Amino acid sequence: MSLGNTKARCSRVLLRAQDRVARNIDRVIDIGPEEASKIFTNFDADEVVRSAARLDKAVRRGKERGPLFGTTISIKDLIDEEGKVTTAGCSYYCANPPAAKDAPSIQRLKASGAVLFGRTNTSQLAYSGMGINPDFGTPGNAIDPSRIPGGSSTGAAVGVALGLFDAGLGSDTGGSIRIPAAFNGVCGFKPTARTVPMKGLFPLSRDYDSIGPLGGSIELCTQIYRVLSGQVRPPRSNRKIGDLRLALIDPYVTEGLDKQVGEDFERVLNRLGEKGAKVEKVTIPEIVDAIWVNEIFIYNDGYAFHKKHLEGLKRCLIPESVSYLLEAQKRTPAEVEEARQLRAKAIESFERIAPHYDAFISPTCRTVAPPISEATAAMNASHFVIKVAHNTMIGNMVDGCAATIPMQEPGKLGTGLMVLGAGGSDWETLEVAALLEDLLKSH
Repeated sequence: MSLGNTKARCSRVLLRAQDRVARNIDRVIDIGPEEASKIFTNFDADEVVRSAARLDKAVRRGKERGPLFGTTISIKDLIDEEGKVTTAGCSYYCANPPAAKDAPSIQRLKASGAVLFGRTNTSQLAYSGMGINPDFGTPGNAIDPSRIPGGSSTGAAVGVALGLFDAGLGSDTGGSIRIPAAFNGVCGFKPTARTVPMKGLFPLSRDYDSIGPLGGSIELCTQIYRVLSGQVRPPRSNRKIGDLRLALIDPYVTEGLDKQVGEDFERVLNRLGEKGAKVEKVTIPEIVDAIWVNEIFIYNDGYAFHKKHLEGLKRCLIPESVSYLLEAQKRTPAEVEEARQLRAKAIESFERIAPHYDAFISPTCRTVAPPISEATAAMNASHFVIKVAHNTMIGNMVDGCAATIPMQEPGKLGTGLMVLGAGGSDWETLEVAALLEDLLKSH
């Protein structure tokens, strides 16, 4: 006897939010308090259970389940949550008063039925893509704990990869969602900044900051982006892999790739070719000419925000972060204005070329996650950090949107395939990323 279509069959299985969070809490217990304290800056299992119970009670009383009902989502400790101190991963700011209200992004998650699942660790002040944090500890990479987790949405990526929660809410200024997602073998999405409310985010750069999700799949990231943006998700097109026309900014995004990243990306290109997709090399000199402006925007904005606390911050920040803050003092108004003009030209050039392609692709990072010992020893060498964010920075500079999907083979260190689109093309970029994700999973 038939039970009808798939949708009807699925509707017969209804899980409580409490059942779903219990599974995740058990996994936190399994990793132990020492490791958990490096992933979370704050986690209260009882609070999580109470939140889930309230959701279940509302459903029993007739409230419709939201689109993210029971989905456990951690919150990067850079985003205001009512009653919680936003530390920005820095002990200096632990003395701040608790946030008076939730950031709009968190309000939207709660309204969708998501269960907030702790606050996750970040590089101090979100200043680094490495994920090293002397204040709250440095969690090991989920694939190889001797290696860096990446940052600055560090705990979010490690927690998703370890199955501690379904997704993480992170922020991205130069790759802070995509870098740790790639290193830990999960998906991440940096939306067009203007599509998700930025209020309640501890700022790094007003020009570059964006809020977005990390998750185990592009589909989950897409569902969360729909909630965060408040947009109606458009119907998917009928595009197939063979229909895609993709661009590769050459040679910038393929310079200096380490062995595994190069091999993984070459395998992706071969699979795309086998399926009939077109990948064309393009040159955008305006982007290469302007890449240095990223430091000006990030350092200047950071200094403006933190300068009144500078002496106190010097006592707890790693030397790398202090040097970033002090760097801004050296910039002249003329240099800042030149940076704005160069960025505007880069955005204009990118947006002129982008409509001719479905998306731009590249390795997310040029290297696999280095050992923690090596990264710590190189903490004063800014070139090491720049190497990690070399490709991801493009998305923020051109005010675009970008996803990362795992491209490593089973058992290998995490590498990511970045899918980049122009500002406002979020849905199209996510759709292309989903097609590529399916392609890589099919082999």
